[in-house]
Amino acid sequence: MQGEGEKSPSGIDFRILDNLHTRA
Repeated sequence: MQGEGEKSPSGIDFRILDNLHTRA
């Protein structure tokens, strides 16, 4: 889900969460 984070109100937070999910 790359790019969506930028559209999201919390792009930074979204990216961090995405990273955590990828690692999980």
